Amino acid sequence: MARMDAERKLGEAEESLRKLGVAVDSQTQIIKEDIHQEMVVNVRKLKQFFEGLALESKIDDDKPMIMKNSIHARKTLQRRAKTNKIKKARSNSLRVKSSNFDNSKENDGLAPIRRAVTTVRKNFTQSVNFPPGGGGRLTEEEFL
Repeated sequence: MARMDAERKLGEAEESLRKLGVAVDSQTQIIKEDIHQEMVVNVRKLKQFFEGLALESKIDDDKPMIMKNSIHARKTLQRRAKTNKIKKARSNSLRVKSSNFDNSKENDGLAPIRRAVTTVRKNFTQSVNFPPGGGGRLTEEEFL
């Protein structure tokens, strides 16, 4: 029952793709060439996607559970390998950028900035209240 429903939906999708392909080809004069080429490529990708789904559904129906798991596991491992490759390349590029930054600082002979520069207002004594007699703290002259 589910297989017949899936085949019916796949047939409807293929018919829709065929109609879309005909519509794209018939509107060639109206649509700009670059947009037309992009639409053709998108229709091809959709067709490949649905063909892949059809192939997977045939595999799922024909193979026992162990075979299905091995096929899906292979695809999952390929996706993970690609993801890990991208992450590794990204981290390596960040590592190279940071090491280049450190090398440029060493070449300049400058130490890294560790603290922000603060400004002192003209009316310093009004903005900071020093306790009378110092109390073991810095005075205004020592602070400046």
